[in-house]
Amino acid sequence: MNLEELCQKIDEYYRGLSAEFGAAQKATGLNCPPDCGKCCTVPTVEASAMEMLPMALELWKQGRAETILDEIANRDHSTCVMFAGRCTMYQQRPSVCRMFGVGLRVRKDDELELSICRELRLIYSEKAEAIDKKLIPNMSEWSFQAMSIDPQFLRERRPISMALSDALEKVLFYKTLSQS
Repeated sequence: MNLEELCQKIDEYYRGLSAEFGAAQKATGLNCPPDCGKCCTVPTVEASAMEMLPMALELWKQGRAETILDEIANRDHSTCVMFAGRCTMYQQRPSVCRMFGVGLRVRKDDELELSICRELRLIYSEKAEAIDKKLIPNMSEWSFQAMSIDPQFLRERRPISMALSDALEKVLFYKTLSQS
């Protein structure tokens, strides 16, 4: 499978993921506050290079891949490089960004628990306690679906800007080879 085909498969996965998690936010009324972006400024938010491939390919198509790669190399990685008050590559954001906010996760005892970002929990504390878990998608199930694209899909997770750097290097390498 070539890079474009792989990115198409990832994009299809992302469309389903966004639809399901978006529907859960709508059904619960737990929407991100306007212009929040606090999750974009947390250095522990991680992604894999494979998750970032659609974004890297789009940046290459826009002629911005090398510029962004240089920017990543010369900055602090505590904030996502694509965050400028809001996501500048929202359509290509990775799965962690699509699932963040409202989801279910599996605890160590195999029970499902609600995973809500700190900001939403503060704003909607009463709503959060009353949520019907049947309305919320399971992040683990979606992660398993991702691995059907490629078993390595979620491996080697790194801070999000570093994962983008890895993906940009792969795209630039692939595109350089395919042009020669």
